[in-house]
Amino acid sequence: MIKIFIADDHQIFVESLIKLLETEESFKVIGAANDGKSLLAKISFDQPDVILMDISMPGMDGIAATKLVKEKYPHTEIIMLTMHNDKKHLDLVTDAGAKGYLIKNIKKEILIKAVHEVSAGRAYYCDEVIDGLTNGNGEIPTPKIKEEVILTSREKEVLSLILKEYTAREIADKLFIAQSTVETHRKNLIHKTGVRNTLGLVKYGVEHGF
Repeated sequence: MIKIFIADDHQIFVESLIKLLETEESFKVIGAANDGKSLLAKISFDQPDVILMDISMPGMDGIAATKLVKEKYPHTEIIMLTMHNDKKHLDLVTDAGAKGYLIKNIKKEILIKAVHEVSAGRAYYCDEVIDGLTNGNGEIPTPKIKEEVILTSREKEVLSLILKEYTAREIADKLFIAQSTVETHRKNLIHKTGVRNTLGLVKYGVEHGF
């Protein structure tokens, strides 16, 4: 059973979302809050597996709340469910620790899939976000990437597995190396390619045939 918490300041949306999620037998909605402070207070009693978080909320917004949740409850995964579809917000929430990013006009099936994927430790971005990263339509500008990048064979292996949405632990097990070594390779990849985060590595990998 996947325990889900909802953080959004639009009560009608929250109620509709609860009804939608409860149609899935493997989901259990354990609570809801209308702002970041209320969220943190409520989940202190029962930590959810996944939080569906809006970005724009009064008081403490979703980005600040995500940072605090990940500091206190690192095993709780967060999906941003928002109307914002731009690189600025995408970078901010990814850096804060969110594992998923969905636009509020998605279909039910996409939301359900996203919860399953993120609860299993894999990143998930809806098609609108991926399109912005891969087809150059201007919605999400391309990160500046160094022209000449030389990757080691091990770094190429790690990057390929990141694109396949493996977690650091899964990559470590597959390559028979320590999880800390995987994180070192990931940091080296970010430094070499000139991107800002793991999402930037995905963009780089797609553009360079990984």
